Order: sequence, then C-alpha cells, then structure tokens
Amino acid sequence: MIWKVSDRFGGGRPDLQIFTGETNYFELKVWPERPTKIQYFFLKKFGNRGYWIQFHSEGKHALFTPNNDWLLINVTMEELASAVVYRCFLD
Repeated sequence: MIWKVSDRFGGGRPDLQIFTGETNYFELKVWPERPTKIQYFFLKKFGNRGYWIQFHSEGKHALFTPNNDWLLINVTMEELASAVVYRCFLD
C-alpha cells in the first residue's frame, strides 16, 4: 500500500510511505531543493527505511539516504522507480 502523507501541517513527516510488510519512507524534492532539518530528523529516525528522492527537470533523478549518501544519481525515472521497488520489496 502506498500512502501520501504530506500536507501543509505535516511537520516534517516524509511525503510517501510504502507498506510491504515493513514501511519505507520517502521525502520527495525537486532540484535544487533538499530536505529541511526536521525532514532529515525524521528520515534518520527511520534508519535504513528512510530515503529522499530528488527529481530534476532534465530527467536526471537521484535517490539518497538521510545522510546524503547517494544510492543512485543521474538516473531515468524508470531506473529510479525500479530502485524504489527493489528497496521496498526485495531489500
């Protein structure tokens, strides 16, 4: 199940939660934006189940850990979607 939890009053909660037996949390940003301090706090709290994604208008997207370590960079939307599926279902 995918749940979009972001709203104006969310106070730093990640934008998406994907439930697959375990919950994975994703913060979504459009380049050049990055997560805020409170968003980083929540992502780090979720450990290896928290990520943030940066979308770029030129189609060069990226997937990061809460520590800003990139897992994928300069990938297509299809490659990014495959990585999210892998993280949620197979990791």
